Amino acid sequence: MSRPILKLVIRYVMFACLLSACASEPHFRALEDAEKAHNKKQRETSLVLMDLDEIFPDPQVRALAKAAGKGDVKKIRELVANGVDVNAQGRSTGTPLFWAIYKGNLEGFEELLKQGATPNVKLEGSSTVMHWATRNKDSRFLQLALAYGGDPNLKGGMFDAPPIEETVELGGKTIPRNYYLLIEAGTDLNIKTNTDATLLTQAAGRRRYDVVLDLLNRGAEFQMVNGIGRVGLYYWLAEHERVMDKNEDAYKQKKKVEQWLQDRNIDFSIITPGSKGNSG
Repeated sequence: MSRPILKLVIRYVMFACLLSACASEPHFRALEDAEKAHNKKQRETSLVLMDLDEIFPDPQVRALAKAAGKGDVKKIRELVANGVDVNAQGRSTGTPLFWAIYKGNLEGFEELLKQGATPNVKLEGSSTVMHWATRNKDSRFLQLALAYGGDPNLKGGMFDAPPIEETVELGGKTIPRNYYLLIEAGTDLNIKTNTDATLLTQAAGRRRYDVVLDLLNRGAEFQMVNGIGRVGLYYWLAEHERVMDKNEDAYKQKKKVEQWLQDRNIDFSIITPGSKGNSG
């Protein structure tokens, strides 16, 4: 074996030993244990990773959820008449109404609502039924949820956001009907998430300047300063000016937003109030 190759082999062996030693250190073991614990909790609490039997250990509630998921209206009515609680919660606060929308069954979903089910339960690790209804491409789910007392401002999910944020998708070409349904139902346009973001700043961050323009025309607040002292909209306008393709539709929508601001003599180059220019 030549000397250069021997040196490489020695270095490889030393590196492998170092990795092995690091892996045995308490700090690395603690990280590994924490990751395993997190994954275990996700498996145990995430509703979308559970089957019907896991979510609903009570056989009567399970039967109700199953009937709702299949759209068996007769069975739903029978079970409720026999005393099964339409709002009974299983593991991770899962409800029969959640199961109906998870399975995409409109008939079962509607019947549960008629029987008194609430769409305002916060599901552990999975937002709320209102968020699920908003994400669904079939607007009838959201229409029904709102008609039966669904709260358009109900917060949920990782960022404690209102349902309407589910309608603002990165790369989306049109504003979905559910966006308008929620606004008509009284969504607070300026409600904040736990990251201090509003719908308008979230839309700007996702390059959905068509949504930003609609919100501006509806009177949404756009000059709120976030936790790091920036006006979120102004920051994204400057950032996207540097990185967006000038030929894409989203960029053209961005220029319409800037024109809206200019028409009102608003200087959006001052990202951080108290500073001058576009430095942020």
